[in-house]
Order: sequence, then structure tokens, then C-alpha cells
Amino acid sequence: MRTYVVHCLQILGEAAFKLPPEIRAQYDAVPWSRILGMRHILVHDYFRIDPDIVWAVVEKDLPDLKPKLESMLREMV
Repeated sequence: MRTYVVHCLQILGEAAFKLPPEIRAQYDAVPWSRILGMRHILVHDYFRIDPDIVWAVVEKDLPDLKPKLESMLREMV
């Protein structure tokens, strides 16, 4: 389960990383720097991953992030 969650967070981070900076700037309610920071740790420092931090992100940060990203996607389509 942990590997699956980490992989999903990596995908989210990669998608954010590939967005042009001007798109990220339009949606400043999204914590891009935190998403990109988490991506960096998950991709480059795999042995430093703290499972408690990953789970805290899932429980506390993702519920707030989801509606922001859904709104962004609706506007872009």
C-alpha cells in the first residue's frame, strides 16, 4: 500500500513539474512549491522517505488540494 501511495504522489508531483510556470502562477492557491518539494524527495531521496509524513500528506493535505486541482482542470478544459 505504501508503495502505491508514494507512486501516486510521484505522479502528482511529475504532473506539477511539467506544468509551465505561467500556468502554475495562474493558480496560486495550489501549493506548487510543496508539491514539487515532495516530488523531489520521493524521486531523488527514496531512502529518506518518512512514511508518517507521507501519510500526513494523504490525510491532511490531499483533501484540501483535491478541490483546487479539480477547479483548475475544469477551467482548463
